[in-house]
Amino acid sequence: MRLKFTQQEALWAYIFVLPALLGFVCLAAFPIFFGFWISLTEWDAFTKPAYIGLANYRRLFSLREPLWYGKTISNTLFFVAMMPVGIAIQLFLALLVNVKLTLSRLFRSVFFLPSVTSAAVVAMVWFWMYDTNFGLINWLLSIVGIPAIPWLESARWSKPALWIMMTWQGAGYGMMINLAALQGIPEELIEAAMIDGAGRWRRFFNVTLPLLTPALFFQFVTGAIGAFQVFGQVWMTTRGGPSNSTATMVLYIYNYAFAHGAWGFASSGAYVLALMILVLTLIQFIFQRRWVFYGV
Repeated sequence: MRLKFTQQEALWAYIFVLPALLGFVCLAAFPIFFGFWISLTEWDAFTKPAYIGLANYRRLFSLREPLWYGKTISNTLFFVAMMPVGIAIQLFLALLVNVKLTLSRLFRSVFFLPSVTSAAVVAMVWFWMYDTNFGLINWLLSIVGIPAIPWLESARWSKPALWIMMTWQGAGYGMMINLAALQGIPEELIEAAMIDGAGRWRRFFNVTLPLLTPALFFQFVTGAIGAFQVFGQVWMTTRGGPSNSTATMVLYIYNYAFAHGAWGFASSGAYVLALMILVLTLIQFIFQRRWVFYGV
């Protein structure tokens, strides 16, 4: 009877796990392996895939595709390199709203609101604000005598303009993570530092900042992944222009898949992108031992 009851428990356990397992197999595992198989073929999504081995990967880094290893990778790495600046802004906002004032909760809600707003809506609003002739930003600059800046029409200004837009949208999310970490710091540690005579800056760098490093590490990992996957904001505003100055790796993959019907080639680009994200994430996890503090 004991063995039979244990078997019944196991059966019910498998029944309850089955929906999640089927979802993982159908929506995650199968697409991963199928996508890799497609990357080894020449396929237009309508005819039978033709196996060509590693030809797509060789083409990806050949002289036939200078846009890939030229502007698309460098443009994507620009957003990755600017990620720490965005995290610093998020930390600064968290420090600003981490006060017990009457309107502090209102400010938190206002800062967080863009993070839950559709990327398409945000892109359209900023597209109007960046307009060279009728945009709000150039109108404000004209008041102080600064000439109009072609934000999205110039290769010089387009990437910084998109970075400002994406940083504005994501600042609230990082702010809330940092705010939760700030409020989780034991008050007695701050009080002990004050008793020892530590000033405000010394308390921040020697007590507060080390205890924030786990939250900052999480933002670095997720922020790097998001920076590599920039697509929606670029597609809704510049479509990669002008002169491919904002063309990212995901936009390049999208264009080859949906505009050119080269699904095999696009899949190879997606797996190279995934490999780059994996390598960077592993590097971050290796070096986090040197600066992330998990004490207290």
